[in-house]
Amino acid sequence: MGKMRDRCSLCHRGREKGSKYCPYHMLALKKLEEAYESWRKALDIEWHDFIGIVSERPETGVWAKDVALSLLNAEES
Repeated sequence: MGKMRDRCSLCHRGREKGSKYCPYHMLALKKLEEAYESWRKALDIEWHDFIGIVSERPETGVWAKDVALSLLNAEES
């Protein structure tokens, strides 16, 4: 049971210490946050709208889509 708590909430790989994500999903989250800063400055867009758009774009990578959809679902809960 303790092993499951050490797993990424999205893919069940080992998670990063202090995070709910594995290294791949943590990197995707970091990249989303960095990209958001550029989008926010250019478009005056809110985080929720940004992750909604990014989650639907075909060029968005699998890891980033996983994170974006997870964040959207968390906001809806």
